[in-house]
Amino acid sequence: MCGRYTAGRAATFDELDEHRFGHGKDVAAALGRWNVAPRQQIAVTERAQDGTRTARTARWGLLPRWAKTSRDRFQPINARSDKLEASKLWRSLLDDPAHRVLIPADGWYEWLHSETKKEKPAPFVHQVDRGAWFGFAGFVNTTRVDDLPDPITTTVILTTEANGPASRLHERMPVVLAGPEEEDAWLSPEVSGLDALALLQPLADDRLTLAPASKLVNSVKNEGPELLDPDAEQASAQSTRDGLRPAGAVRDD
Repeated sequence: MCGRYTAGRAATFDELDEHRFGHGKDVAAALGRWNVAPRQQIAVTERAQDGTRTARTARWGLLPRWAKTSRDRFQPINARSDKLEASKLWRSLLDDPAHRVLIPADGWYEWLHSETKKEKPAPFVHQVDRGAWFGFAGFVNTTRVDDLPDPITTTVILTTEANGPASRLHERMPVVLAGPEEEDAWLSPEVSGLDALALLQPLADDRLTLAPASKLVNSVKNEGPELLDPDAEQASAQSTRDGLRPAGAVRDD
């Protein structure tokens, strides 16, 4: 975890706080989405040399510097914050502020598994401050691979121990940086890797809410705000029986 998230409540970066998440070309397609999945291009925010923030896209699933092709088997989508110091790869990214990024989001999904195999796991959407935008802590890495003409930038979301609400579904949760000061510090070239590591804490319990979501989110082809509606799957099935278009719009990313 986290393996799916939402970035749906803004259609463009102009609708976000530019000071917080930056502004960049060709990142609009990474917003207005309710079912963001691994191996897709997502928006990341980094600190420019002049101190401002810029946005660009990166493929979710980090390729290490030694990867030979873009299809390398090692492409983690998450990295445990408590394992960063023990890994040469993660420690090198942690220590270099140029690799530390924010990943703007407004929610993420986790699944409650049934005690019986017959029933599909039930998805729940996790939201911060009742649906506000926030920043996951992440790393980016740009590397050259043999099967692409240009360098590829990829990214990973960091995880930490689950807080109280999140622990009902999973023992881990993504790192949601607590606020503007923590986001500044995470991106700052003046903050050492050790000090940056201290920022990777579970979110306060009272800031996180969980709500049932639609099982339509199980397919990456389904997209749209109706994925937050737990009754959307039933409505989609009824629409199909009635000869109508399913509720979830299809996106071929």
